[in-house]
Amino acid sequence: RKIFLVNFSLIAVCVIAVAFMTMRMSRNFVIDNSLQALAEICDLKLGELERYSAANPDASLEPLITPTGEGERNLRLLDMDDPRVLALGQEALQKLQAGEPGTARYDSADNIDVVAAYGMFDNGYAQQVLLVEQPYAVVIEPVARVRRYVVALCIVQILLIGAVTYYFFRRTVVTP
Repeated sequence: RKIFLVNFSLIAVCVIAVAFMTMRMSRNFVIDNSLQALAEICDLKLGELERYSAANPDASLEPLITPTGEGERNLRLLDMDDPRVLALGQEALQKLQAGEPGTARYDSADNIDVVAAYGMFDNGYAQQVLLVEQPYAVVIEPVARVRRYVVALCIVQILLIGAVTYYFFRRTVVTP
């Protein structure tokens, strides 16, 4: 019986450890996929802006840049000296000046942790930055939800191990 309890406890510990390692890997996977999706949106939108600008050189680009709402992805076409562009950080600014698109995680001007993709857009008059932002909390929410479920399952597993242990020890301890 003691061997059974030891084995049962080791299995439970292994299951809990695997669950937490899986959560850690899924967190990185979700963040990487979100950054990749933002980069693809940025690339598509840059292509659309270039085609529209070439066909309509004097037209406003504002109809093509519409924020999607609170908590969602926001598209912004900004000047290089805009504080939101400067918030990207030195590495991102160097990439932008070289004409390379990229992704970043930073604190926005509103002091919100965001992930973003960016790319340079040259409309013939000035260079602007297309910024596609999404709050980090929105990106990580699926992982946080899974984390809550895993913690609940671990608590249930610990309670189950405790109940089984109590049941077996209660039967093996002899009272006078």
